[in-house]
Amino acid sequence: MRPFVVSQTADNHDMPEVQESILGQGKSQMTRRTIPAQIRFWRMVRHDGDCWMWQGAVDPKGYGRFNPNGHTMLAHRFAYESAVGPIPEGLQIDHLCRTPGCVNPAHLEVVTNKENSIRGESLNAINARKVRCDYGHPFDDANTYIRPDNGYRQCLTCKVRTRADFHARTGR
Repeated sequence: MRPFVVSQTADNHDMPEVQESILGQGKSQMTRRTIPAQIRFWRMVRHDGDCWMWQGAVDPKGYGRFNPNGHTMLAHRFAYESAVGPIPEGLQIDHLCRTPGCVNPAHLEVVTNKENSIRGESLNAINARKVRCDYGHPFDDANTYIRPDNGYRQCLTCKVRTRADFHARTGR
């Protein structure tokens, strides 16, 4: 299913041709309640380049917010559900373009929370992508210890060296 894209008139007023097609002939009075969510949504999108930027309300992180039916939701989720279909339970939408305000369905992908986190730019995401420790030892099955308390990886070579250095300093 393709997104419902509606062109706006130059003065940004409700479009009579859309009003007539929805309400029938002779009825041009439309309110927020009578304008379908699809039309209200796609009117708030600026199509100028690869990213389709949300022009409505945004949260502090730059993600668009939209209220289709009395409940506010993330604009990119509405765009995905409108264009592609429902988002499976427990999954998230990842912006492949890394632009929080983008609602282009071609830039959105359903992923797990873990995958979305790893693709991000947080310190945890950067560390999760590392294939070597800070001293150049490989993070592989033979040289990686997974801490049971928090799941973090530790280089076994460095762990053994740190423990040996501690015992040499303290005599324990």
